Amino acid sequence: IARKLEAVNDIKEPLKSNLLNGKWELLYTTSQSLLQTKRPKFLRPNGKIYQAINIDTLRAQNIETWPFFNQATANLVPLNSKRVAVKFDYFRIA
Repeated sequence: IARKLEAVNDIKEPLKSNLLNGKWELLYTTSQSLLQTKRPKFLRPNGKIYQAINIDTLRAQNIETWPFFNQATANLVPLNSKRVAVKFDYFRIA
């Protein structure tokens, strides 16, 4: 499904588009590190998870809400005009 959506996307170089900038609610992921599936259930994120993206600085931030409000920031390293490697460099546990 993701590949089909990418094929009809009018923005052919998303890393050059300001439309990617902003704070986005994460609605779906298979990332076990974001979902914290190895934590005991009562320590997993139970609220919304957001990702804030800044294309100008090539930075991103993951933000957990209830109950722990943890954050992680990362550099976005372009691999091509559509893909980045995410290099986390800062973690805050609240």
